[in-house]
Amino acid sequence: MKSDTSHSRPPKNADILPAWIVCQLWMRGTSLAAIADAEGVKKQTVSKAIADGRSARIERAVAKALGIAPHVLWPERFDPDGTRRPGPFNRKRPITPRIRRNPTTPPTSSNVKDQEAA
Repeated sequence: MKSDTSHSRPPKNADILPAWIVCQLWMRGTSLAAIADAEGVKKQTVSKAIADGRSARIERAVAKALGIAPHVLWPERFDPDGTRRPGPFNRKRPITPRIRRNPTTPPTSSNVKDQEAA
């Protein structure tokens, strides 16, 4: 027998929200993998969207599966009218540009020493 989970409210603590979402999906007879299959993405993509806010489309699919408006689940990410707020959310590390070395440039003395030490 399935329990009625319509009275459940998402926790305000963002650290436990992903676990709460997974639990609520399980109680409703679905999973992150089922949402991933329906959306044509990997399960990892759904997991990252829940934790980091990387995809508004996936977040909306998760909210729909739970029967909860996206702005109720993630008030910091969505306006009450459902519009996505701009900006990175809950990023664990800052986004930094990668420095790429031109492979056609001759190695410097510091690069040679690093390679010899390894």
